[in-house]
Amino acid sequence: MTEVEVKKREFFTRKTAAVTLLIIGLAFLIISFAFAINVFLNYKPLEKPLGLNISDALISISFDIIDLVAKLAFLGACVWIGAIILKDSVELFREKSEAK
Repeated sequence: MTEVEVKKREFFTRKTAAVTLLIIGLAFLIISFAFAINVFLNYKPLEKPLGLNISDALISISFDIIDLVAKLAFLGACVWIGAIILKDSVELFREKSEAK
């Protein structure tokens, strides 16, 4: 084997894969946390409909509920992905330390 082939193999080790996964997982968690804080601080309460019938009030509230559910689904997906990636990166670190 040449020296270049040895350097290519040494670049992508379990440690670099674990660190990369750890950084990606932390990025997902930090982004979702920042988004949740932003939504919490900038949340505007529902406006009470005046002079409308009950069906118009239900329609306006349903749009707010749909918006809230979409945001919560995004946050849940980010936290779920981040947790899976962090779990896998920690397992890679454990395997590396057990191999020593």
